Amino acid sequence: MKGYRMSLQNVQVNYEALHKNATATEKEAYEKCKKQQIRKDVLLHIYIASNGPNTGCTGSELSILCKKVLNSVRARLTELTEDGFIMKTDIKRKNQNNCNEIVFCITPYGAVTVEKLIKDKAYEQN
Repeated sequence: MKGYRMSLQNVQVNYEALHKNATATEKEAYEKCKKQQIRKDVLLHIYIASNGPNTGCTGSELSILCKKVLNSVRARLTELTEDGFIMKTDIKRKNQNNCNEIVFCITPYGAVTVEKLIKDKAYEQN
């Protein structure tokens, strides 16, 4: 391939917290912790947005805010909805692909939970 030059700018680097030969239980624990952090981040951003002019967030907006893959965020939205922390609204907003997305807002139970997490300093970086 004459003239082909590889650029590392577009290479996705995945810095995982697991070592190369991690056991199944280590992988399971790591995935569980990662999900819990995404859940907390999604919940916090919906809490903030619900108290502002936007009345909540869509999955795409949360994906950008949390810097996470949209599929991971959508899975957490489903979990948080089923657990009663957030709920779907009747509001829809256009995403980057000009498709309608449902806006999620915080429930009273979710708001109390976020306020407790803030009080317990669960969002502070170590």
